[in-house]
Amino acid sequence: MDIFLLIKFLIVVGLIISIYLLYKNIDVIKIILNYWKDKLFGK
Repeated sequence: MDIFLLIKFLIVVGLIISIYLLYKNIDVIKIILNYWKDKLFGK
């Protein structure tokens, strides 16, 4: 049961960190997404 609790805790912490990083880097992500969109559809 302890192992399961630890895994759940790590997943929650990972999600919080991921959301924080996404929030901090939203402009960079938009630029990257636009670049890939142009690469895929613009040719």
